[in-house]
Amino acid sequence: MNNDEKLLFKPNNSTYCRRSTINNELKRVLKKELNITDISSHSLRHTFGTHCIESGMAPVVGELPIV
Repeated sequence: MNNDEKLLFKPNNSTYCRRSTINNELKRVLKKELNITDISSHSLRHTFGTHCIESGMAPVVGELPIV
């Protein structure tokens, strides 16, 4: 698997997405669809982690690979 195949978000023009691009799009969609205005992708990361721990998953702390 090459680095491009490991990406969660990848635009059609084969360039990498910046964190700000993802956050801006997330905020735009959440404001439009759910009228939520104060959230970021980092907030969702913590929410996901909390739900995983609450459901019985063992917490794992580590570093993510840089691609």
